[in-house]
Amino acid sequence: MKIKNRSFFVILLIFLLVFSIVPIQVNASGYGQTFDWEKVSDTIPPDRAYPGIVYDEKNGQVVLFGGSSGSPLCEGDCVNDMWVWDGNTWEEKTKSTDEEWPAVRAYPSVVYDQANGYVLMFGGLDNDDNRLDDTWIWDGETWEQLNPVDSPTPVDSASITYDAANQEVVLFGGMIENEDTINETWTWNGENWTKENPANAPSNRQASGMVYDELNQEVVLFGGGTLSENFNDTWIWDGSDWKEKTLDVNPVERSYMGSIYDGTSMQVFGGSRLNDRWKWDGNSWSKVDDTLPIDASSVAGKNIPIAFDRNRKQFIFVFEDVWIKQLPMVNNIDIKTDVNATGATANWTTSFTTSLNGSLEGDNDTITIHAPEATQFAENETAYRVNGEEVNQIQRNDNVLIITTPVDINADSSVTVELQDVTNPNQEATLPKQFGVSTSVDVQTSYPETAPMLYKPHLLTLNPTNGSLLPDEILTISGQITSENGIPVTGAAIHFNTTAGTLKQTKVITDQSGNYQLTFIAPNSFEDVEITGKVGDVEASSIYKISDVIAPEIDLNGDNKMTIEAGYPFEDPGVKKVSDNSGEILTEDVEVSGEVDISQLGTYEIIYSVEDSSGNVATVTRKVYVVDTEQPVITLNGEKELTIEVGDQYVETGAEATDNLDGNISDELEIVGEVDTSTIGTYEVTYNITDSEGNEAVEKVRTVSVVDSIAPRIELNGENPLRWEIGKTYIDPGVTVTDNYDDDLLADIQIEGEVDSANEGLYSLTYKVQDSSGNETQVKRDVNVVSVESMHLEQLPIAVRVGEDSSEINVTITYSDGTTRDVTQDAKYQLNDGNALHVNDGEITGEKAQVNPVTVDVAYGGVQQSFSLRVVDEYSEIDTTVEVQAKDLFWLQGSETYIKMPEDLPEGTTVQVIEATTQANELQKAGELFDFQFTYPEGFDDYTGTFQLIMGTDNVVDEEKTAIYHFNEAAELWELDGGVGSIEGQRITTEVSDFSTYGVFTDTKGPINLEVTEDGRTHNSITLSFSAQDPSGIAEYILYRDGEKVATLSDGERSFVDEGLDQKTSYSYTVIAVDELGNQTEEVLTVTTEKKQSDTIEMDSTEKTAMENEKPEEQLPATATNTYNWLIISGILLFLGLITYLITSHSRKRIQ
Repeated sequence: MKIKNRSFFVILLIFLLVFSIVPIQVNASGYGQTFDWEKVSDTIPPDRAYPGIVYDEKNGQVVLFGGSSGSPLCEGDCVNDMWVWDGNTWEEKTKSTDEEWPAVRAYPSVVYDQANGYVLMFGGLDNDDNRLDDTWIWDGETWEQLNPVDSPTPVDSASITYDAANQEVVLFGGMIENEDTINETWTWNGENWTKENPANAPSNRQASGMVYDELNQEVVLFGGGTLSENFNDTWIWDGSDWKEKTLDVNPVERSYMGSIYDGTSMQVFGGSRLNDRWKWDGNSWSKVDDTLPIDASSVAGKNIPIAFDRNRKQFIFVFEDVWIKQLPMVNNIDIKTDVNATGATANWTTSFTTSLNGSLEGDNDTITIHAPEATQFAENETAYRVNGEEVNQIQRNDNVLIITTPVDINADSSVTVELQDVTNPNQEATLPKQFGVSTSVDVQTSYPETAPMLYKPHLLTLNPTNGSLLPDEILTISGQITSENGIPVTGAAIHFNTTAGTLKQTKVITDQSGNYQLTFIAPNSFEDVEITGKVGDVEASSIYKISDVIAPEIDLNGDNKMTIEAGYPFEDPGVKKVSDNSGEILTEDVEVSGEVDISQLGTYEIIYSVEDSSGNVATVTRKVYVVDTEQPVITLNGEKELTIEVGDQYVETGAEATDNLDGNISDELEIVGEVDTSTIGTYEVTYNITDSEGNEAVEKVRTVSVVDSIAPRIELNGENPLRWEIGKTYIDPGVTVTDNYDDDLLADIQIEGEVDSANEGLYSLTYKVQDSSGNETQVKRDVNVVSVESMHLEQLPIAVRVGEDSSEINVTITYSDGTTRDVTQDAKYQLNDGNALHVNDGEITGEKAQVNPVTVDVAYGGVQQSFSLRVVDEYSEIDTTVEVQAKDLFWLQGSETYIKMPEDLPEGTTVQVIEATTQANELQKAGELFDFQFTYPEGFDDYTGTFQLIMGTDNVVDEEKTAIYHFNEAAELWELDGGVGSIEGQRITTEVSDFSTYGVFTDTKGPINLEVTEDGRTHNSITLSFSAQDPSGIAEYILYRDGEKVATLSDGERSFVDEGLDQKTSYSYTVIAVDELGNQTEEVLTVTTEKKQSDTIEMDSTEKTAMENEKPEEQLPATATNTYNWLIISGILLFLGLITYLITSHSRKRIQ
């Protein structure tokens, strides 16, 4: 029989096993290897080989059935006992007497049917070494044999698994009778077996490893063998066909391996004298750093009975002994503390990764943190966070912290637990196994590969070590704490005290580099200060001397480094303030040196320096970088977009280019592009430039469009509206036609309308033309046939100067339609004196100066007007100074006053005529009155000449008594100058030698202030004197005695001696004063002759008269014969003298 051959093979394997026995080695536990194989020391199933083993998911237990307790062949050694593992202990399920129970067997195919919720067992090898084909199911309490219609070939060592994708059990291969192997594929649907007929299939084999890959939803088969060879190929079952995977790496050929699915991958353990472990991830095989807890040679002739407890995440390996391997729920543990000082308050961060089976449920599952002794965890739940979420519930037990996770945590995910205010343990050296993490789904604690390193403070340093300080100076003290081996100690609390001054902090904590800082304020006194720091039993101190050795601090406005563009003004921001420990105000004492040339690129330094009263000097330098990174700016002159007409000239207006460094660089502009104004189109002109530093400006573009949109232009020749005088034959002035494109369109003009010049009225003519581009235009001319109604003379001069440029008048006529026209050149001009004036086309030219104005008659179109003007050599307005020449005829504008200058008048003479204000009460004003002021050139101050003065008179005057008078400023009297009876054309003429105030007056009053006095008398004679005043001058005096004319005297004769008179006789004298104009005034005086004296004293009468004239005061009146008479006469004479004085004084005032 074939079985004997198989027995020989088994005996050979046992023989080889005897010579290859070596001690079994179990992987030793170490830090970082948190889970190893653990042998169960309690009650276990008896030793056996080739049992059936599977995890019963429904009942949460591992089921072990049958096997061979002796040789690989049953030969009476096979059993049918039943054992279950609940995760802690084994329990044998004893068959009752009336219970249905499977027969003894080895090599059965056992699987958990998820679709039906039971354990399914098929076939195996019985005690008679027969292959079985029975089908059994286990519900957790009893076995039940099923009797399907169809069953697979009786077989042992067939591979079996549940295909969740197709919800059926798959059975492959195995050994049949005659020790042959097959490659049949059967499926179980819960009621019957079905033989599949795939197109492809693995070769005949038995004892393959086969599982269902949940992640990839496919059945995976690996290896297996026959009695002569083993395989290492990999096949995939998709529910209808097998497909082989072509791989670069494959495990060693093997059969009778242990194969399970741990929830994430297919795991293959040992087989064929191997104790290694391989993992299939769906695409490739990889070797796992793990071995079975047995010697490889001991596996010979046996299979690897192994199962995976999906609930407890355990591998259960039954081989002589029972071994358990717990899968870790956490991996990659890392515990860190932010400070490494022993006993310091720290924040811990514990991170790990959950395993593929290590998911945690929020508010239910827990995370446990294990720490060394003396570690203290914070009491408040708010000190803890899991994945950023605040924890609500904790438990503390010595150095163990249990946290209820506030969030769900997925399998195979990163977890971070933050722990605040943890007190580090006091021990310096810690081991990884003193720290650990476990979860509520773990049965053991996992440890990190390395533990946080903690250090005790050993050395404390203070910097600066000793030194000098200023009063009230703020000093930053720094230092470091290191361990015994020089490692910085972080988070250590240092306590400081000082003998004087102020410490801002008396307790500081070292940072992550073991460093610390604290602030010390020196006392306001000069003394030695000791500052001491202490941490634990480590202490250090420094001594500082308080003195002024610190230079002032200069605080600049702005940055110490400034970058400015060339060409832009640099304004030094200056100094913000100067701080000195002495409290001195030194800002105004800062000296600044250095200059910045904004026109030159480069680096410039501005140096600020100041010295305090202790001689401490501070210097700060500001660097100013003058750079040119700015683009030149192009600004177009004119518009960016231009439209010009065809034929117009395109004028390139250019552009202006400016640069912050180079200034105006317009001359370097590159202008590209031409505009053909004779051709319609769009043209572009571009403008570019680069400055001396290579900065390119933004290109500017001007767009020029050449178009033809202008209609022809019709310009009317002549006026529009055109006035046409009635009766004249109408001749059209015509038009001028221009076009920006066509040359000659005059021949194309069309005229619509007619003019009837015989009849007064308004007529319209329309001129039309169209150019070759279709642009049309028309112009209308109105022709008004009118008659002349009136004339207007404008711009009439009041005078013209002989020899000057012509003056021009404007002659305008008004037509019957109310319109006007300038006919200055068309009018006719008639003059009453053609020698003095010439008029040609409205231009007036003076030919000869004269006093009489010239009358000009202007005539046009049947209407006529006249005007007059004066022709002189020079004229001026009142109060205006003008220069006059010899022989000039000067006229005062707005008057009838003329002056004819002498032939020898000095060159440079000026005249100014002003209004006269001098009054002449004794005269009647009869014409013009002016003050003439002549100014002669140097050397001619006393010039006198013969001037002809002509002044205007009033309309009605007495010619015989009217003349020109001048005011004698020395005598303050008006005096007759001449011109009496010479009035002609209401002008009076006289000659004068010099000038003052002149006026035309009429004198009809007699002389004034006529006085007649007795100058002496005798018995036969009377001597009279007389005087009078008159502006016209005294012509003569006429004397009458008792009514009889006795003498006529000229003005020069002012006295008269009347002789041959009777003694003691009274005579009445009448004196008549006559002025030059015949006006008279008379005065009467009565005088009595003396009594003739005795002859005792004989005296010649002539001598007597002379003596009386010489001493009139000694003569007494003839009637004074005694003293009494003398007094009376003296009083009367005094009274008459007073009266005479008053009358004379009153007359003088009136004349003045």
